[in-house]
Amino acid sequence: MGNNAYLRPTLHLTLYKAALTGDWESATRVFEQNPKAATAMIMGSMYALHVAVGARKANEFVKKLVERMSLEEVAMVNGSGATTLSIAAAIENTDAIKLLVSQFGHRETLLYLLQVTKAKVQPSPYEKLLVFFFYVN
Repeated sequence: MGNNAYLRPTLHLTLYKAALTGDWESATRVFEQNPKAATAMIMGSMYALHVAVGARKANEFVKKLVERMSLEEVAMVNGSGATTLSIAAAIENTDAIKLLVSQFGHRETLLYLLQVTKAKVQPSPYEKLLVFFFYVN
């Protein structure tokens, strides 16, 4: 799913720091230099989206980044086999989960992301509750 685009080491570091801190302006400068950077692995086996979701405080960054990506790109699996949704669930980043689901169309998106996640990672109790919620409603 990821394109493994080559990024110069300085761009890797800049994008990693931007995702970690929610610095959209710095990320935009990286995207101007390399439009495929949003889906390139940074810092070994992480994507910028995974870093931002894991940072919790960068959810505005997450929102803007997701707007640049397809659903398949959002569902990319990192080197540890985790998806954006599984990372968000593991750290209880409810705002990021709501954002991911609302961005692409609710129930179908959640089910797709969980399907991709299930292949690599056991769903957390939180993810199981989300499935229950969407099936009941």
